[in-house]
Amino acid sequence: MDAQLPTDLAHLLEPAEQERLQATVARPLAPAIRINTLKTTVQAAADTWPARYGWQTEPVPFCPSGWRVRAGGENLARTAEFKLGMFYIQDAASMLPGELFHLDAGSELLWLDLAAAPGGKTTHLVSRMEDQGLVIANDSSSNRILPLRVNLQDWGATCAVVTQALGERWGAWFPEVFDRVLLDAPCSGQSLRSAERRKSRPVTHRELEALQAQQIRLLVSGFQALRPGGELVYATCSLHPDENEAVLDALLAHYPGAAEIAPISLLRAPTLLSFQGRHYDPAVGNALRLWPHLYDTAGFFAALVHKIDTVPVRREPHPVRPLSEAGYLPLRPREESDLCRQLLETHGFDLEGVLRHHRLALWKRGPKVHALPALYLEQFPDLPVISAGILIGEWKGPAWVPSHELVCRFWSRFAAGRVTLSVEAGQRWLRGEELRDLPAGVAGPGGVVLVQDETGRPLGRGKLSGRRLRNLLPRRLVY
Repeated sequence: MDAQLPTDLAHLLEPAEQERLQATVARPLAPAIRINTLKTTVQAAADTWPARYGWQTEPVPFCPSGWRVRAGGENLARTAEFKLGMFYIQDAASMLPGELFHLDAGSELLWLDLAAAPGGKTTHLVSRMEDQGLVIANDSSSNRILPLRVNLQDWGATCAVVTQALGERWGAWFPEVFDRVLLDAPCSGQSLRSAERRKSRPVTHRELEALQAQQIRLLVSGFQALRPGGELVYATCSLHPDENEAVLDALLAHYPGAAEIAPISLLRAPTLLSFQGRHYDPAVGNALRLWPHLYDTAGFFAALVHKIDTVPVRREPHPVRPLSEAGYLPLRPREESDLCRQLLETHGFDLEGVLRHHRLALWKRGPKVHALPALYLEQFPDLPVISAGILIGEWKGPAWVPSHELVCRFWSRFAAGRVTLSVEAGQRWLRGEELRDLPAGVAGPGGVVLVQDETGRPLGRGKLSGRRLRNLLPRRLVY
């Protein structure tokens, strides 16, 4: 067991449930993955991955794209599928928030992920949105922005932009603008059953007080940024009521009649209505408290909040930095048509159709071309961003090189320009090796090709020159 139940929480469970809890947390927490349905299907993954790697899997009961890997999952992060963004390694409990939102079929929704890093839950939102609309993935920590950017890149998200700002400011900057808001709040991490990469530690009462104050500020900000009729999900990986039920109670007291904690039918995990003599609003009982023994997960808490009326907000001007100041320029129509034609001729890829379907616009920054979400350009044209949309590729002299992100995201739509390697050669490729003395059938003139193995598994891009294949895998993906 990673952490003992804190003394002030021990009485919250009946003796029989405490025994079940102790038995559960004494067992190692099975790793879990969430399949990237932008790049493959759950069925296609089920037909190939378990047999390929010897996994024994079972579905996560509240996430259709989630699996627990009960056996054989020791090297999940070393698989080609993980390196190429076909699944995300994530605690099963952390898959819950993304599943609580209701989606409006055919609607372009504005989403705000208020504390997004490292990006696991953001990628979940992107998949549930089918990469449509716009999600602003914000985090205040400069140290956590890079993992957020990389995870969205690997996922192949076109509809996301990354920002770095205090989450407490968004309500005043953009009151009642967003259709959906996610707040996976900074917390003490008292989940009782932590993943190896996130160990539990004792938390002082003073730390709890400071965290609760921050959580309330963030929740109020997110609620202010939410439009009436919209939905907000509040979540923590802590089981302490001061970070969960008490925070929701504070929101209901702050906005009586405007905030509603909605009942959740996805699973049953009752919350508390009182703690240490403090009684909470009965509506708090509609949230979910995932004790580890209920669904064999880490401890977790989540709530679905509906905004049923407008609330007063003192507006503040948001930071401004037009894209032009960051060196971006829109592609001219002739440049765009030339690029679309070249990709169609060399790789059979219909970039124009992708831009139209996902509502993207092409902008250039130096030799690089990016596809940016139209909703970002329309609704937040001068909002400073760290990154936006997806890199399409870049000009290297007279040659056009499609990006790794584009190729892996839309792999099945590239109808030409492929090279197939043996499974053994594919393993060498994933180690970053350059391949020489290729069979005559795969040799050819210089140019970027899509690399796959005999099973059809994508392996990224290569540059073919005669019987030599130069490896273009990003360095961070080589193992």
